[in-house]
Amino acid sequence: MNDEFEKHLSRQSFRPIPQEWRQDILRPANAASAESPGKPWWHEWLWPCPQAWGGLAAAWALVFVLHAAAPSDSANVGQVPPMNWQTFALLQHEMEMIAQAPDSAPPSPAHPPRRSSRSVKQNIG
Repeated sequence: MNDEFEKHLSRQSFRPIPQEWRQDILRPANAASAESPGKPWWHEWLWPCPQAWGGLAAAWALVFVLHAAAPSDSANVGQVPPMNWQTFALLQHEMEMIAQAPDSAPPSPAHPPRRSSRSVKQNIG
């Protein structure tokens, strides 16, 4: 059935639309476009989803605020300050106190390698 209908349509000739009809159809459209002012380019660009663009702007504002609040000297971040002799002595004393605690585990049978004071001075100094 569709084939017959399509053949019938293909045999039809196109007739031009009467000029008065064209004027009657386009007059209201032209009047409506003349009354509404054009929107700015940025509104047309952001129109598909203004909430998404607003969220993106808020995220960038947060990034800038956090960047401004961050400490300015980031070169020393993550670096351990050098250990002085007083700190080393304090840590050694604390390790001895922990080893002498009554509830500490018994010393392991494996002997740790012995270090001379000279090797300690080279590592810390």
